Amino acid sequence: MVRLFLAVFGSLSAGFLLAAFLTKFNPGWPDERTKLVSMVVIAIAFHGAALIWIKLFLREENILWSEAFGFKTGFGIRLALLAILSAALVLPVAWGLQQLSARGLTALHRTPESQQVVQALQQGGMSLFQQCFLGMVAIIGAPVVEELLFRGILYPTIKRSGYPKLALWGTSVLFAATHQNLPAFLPLVFFAMILTLLYEATSNLLAPIIAHSTFNIANFIMLLFAKKFTNF
Repeated sequence: MVRLFLAVFGSLSAGFLLAAFLTKFNPGWPDERTKLVSMVVIAIAFHGAALIWIKLFLREENILWSEAFGFKTGFGIRLALLAILSAALVLPVAWGLQQLSARGLTALHRTPESQQVVQALQQGGMSLFQQCFLGMVAIIGAPVVEELLFRGILYPTIKRSGYPKLALWGTSVLFAATHQNLPAFLPLVFFAMILTLLYEATSNLLAPIIAHSTFNIANFIMLLFAKKFTNF
């Protein structure tokens, strides 16, 4: 498991370095192309590479995907509705926690800053293709890969070692920390804990994947159209 996560974060680091290299040594590129290339490189380095590393990990452990993540229990309407409902209930709490975090940072004389991709969406500086690509990553790529890694592999591994509380809190904190955004840290810890409990309740990783995707869809739509809504 340690080798798996080192490989995943190593691939992600290589993606960031490659994106920075392409940006630096192609000064003639327009900003739009630079942003697009960077997004594609980083997405492949993380989401694409992670799926390959996970496949190799499962092959080494001689475990099928269905056995490892509960997919053999099947997919039904109940499971999908439970996942969507969980995300819907989490959203207002997560948004409230983010507002509290932002106010707390302001009180400490620190400016709460959004991630660069979020800022670009809010400012409306992305082309339609960029928005569609980012949407696919946020709605499909991130939920699948992050749930496989954090809830599907890391959480049960720590839990089976005899540390259930550490598994719940540790993976939730790590999940939030990997997003590298202070205002979003507390809501993401809370969201990660709900996703873990959802996985425990259903024994099928499809449930947290759907909930995660629903959560990201709501946030993506809000960021994409917030500026238009405020102009009414």
